[in-house]
Amino acid sequence: MTLTTLLPGLPFRNARPEPEVSYASLPASPEHAQRISLLGISSPLLRPLLPARSTTTTSPRSLYELPSFYRPARFRLTNSSPSLLAEKPDTWFEMLFVDVYAQARRFSEGFFGGGDIPPTGSSLWGFGRDKEKGKVVFGKAFLEYASLVSRQDSNLGGWEGVLRSDVERTAMVCGVVGKALEDGAWDRLLFGAGEGMERVLGSLDEGMVGCDGYDRTALRAQAINTLLGSAVLPCNFWAEVDTLTTRILTLLLPVLDLLDGHFAECRVTPLAAIHAELHALVAEAGYLAVCMRRSNSIFRVVWPAMGDPSSWEEHDHDAACEVVYEGSRDAALAIEDERTDVAASDDGEEEEEMTHVGDASDGEEGGEMADETDARPLVRRMAKVKLVLWPGLERYTKLLKGGYEGVDKFVVRKAVVAYYSGIASDEADAAERSPRLRKYVTSGREKERRAKMVRSVRELALGSF
Repeated sequence: MTLTTLLPGLPFRNARPEPEVSYASLPASPEHAQRISLLGISSPLLRPLLPARSTTTTSPRSLYELPSFYRPARFRLTNSSPSLLAEKPDTWFEMLFVDVYAQARRFSEGFFGGGDIPPTGSSLWGFGRDKEKGKVVFGKAFLEYASLVSRQDSNLGGWEGVLRSDVERTAMVCGVVGKALEDGAWDRLLFGAGEGMERVLGSLDEGMVGCDGYDRTALRAQAINTLLGSAVLPCNFWAEVDTLTTRILTLLLPVLDLLDGHFAECRVTPLAAIHAELHALVAEAGYLAVCMRRSNSIFRVVWPAMGDPSSWEEHDHDAACEVVYEGSRDAALAIEDERTDVAASDDGEEEEEMTHVGDASDGEEGGEMADETDARPLVRRMAKVKLVLWPGLERYTKLLKGGYEGVDKFVVRKAVVAYYSGIASDEADAAERSPRLRKYVTSGREKERRAKMVRSVRELALGSF
């Protein structure tokens, strides 16, 4: 299921920034400035200077908040950009992919943090209550993506804990953005291709279904480079950036509504400021998509599955999310200690009874039975994937050396994840993955619907007397 299927496109006018809008430059990290300079990208981080929203506003976020005169800024490619037809080195793709991730982290932490949400007594997932009544409604598309990049931990607040925790929430949003970029840009035959070019590439791809994967990729790259000619980007590149930015922002509006209801500093941020940073992120991710398609190499976006065991060879554990694992581990140990204390108390009573039975018959038998009662299975725990903040990327290139064919694999970047403390068994993993997010929300909605029906029946019954 793709993002286009889940969220139909929304219109957004495409133009360069106009004079009536003032922009402020945001400070870029030295690492970001160095990376984009080496990549040949001139992309200043600009935020439109617009009035803040009122701290007392209660209206939900809407794309209609974007002023008609607002236009997002665009990057440009400098003379230091690599040749269009030259095969870019591994380090070039590594720098660009890392920079896209860094922007995604900046975006998610900058607009979807704010702190831990205090307990409210009701579900943060809304369970389908109307936005008109000040409640948040999460759409099907968001729930679909969130379930692919996060897992609940029953020892640490379940699905409510994922939204409540600042660290987990921003990590989940970052992963959702990554999933949307994969569906909307990286998985496309050519991001930004015009209708005619897309049709040609689709026909070419269908005609090469039986070909070797590397030959198929090389022929597609050759066709793309021929069709683009001297053009750096496809003709519809910026229109696609606008459309994908709008779709992703629409996905995230319910999270913004949730935060607006709890944090004044989130409530006052103009939607255009959020859109501007997301637009810059999508543009850079789209440029990565185009460059991958112009290469003869096969690129594979790697998403660890929820519940996968920790692996330093396959994952990078995010340092900021160490608190998530520590909290999960401590909560699990506390629950196990409590259960052990209760079991020990119950066993103490049983042991006393069995001792009396042993005294009446055979003391040795009574002692043996008490020893068997004390033997307990040990719970073996391990770190498992709870959140995927960003996917990994691998590059496979066909090599010819000494008359033999081979494949060179380069790990552009390992996936970035956060762990939780889970039980090391298949049976336990099946239990830990339940309930899935969609089921959790739909079950909550159904319970709420039934509760409303019961209340209505009671009110009718009372009104009849």
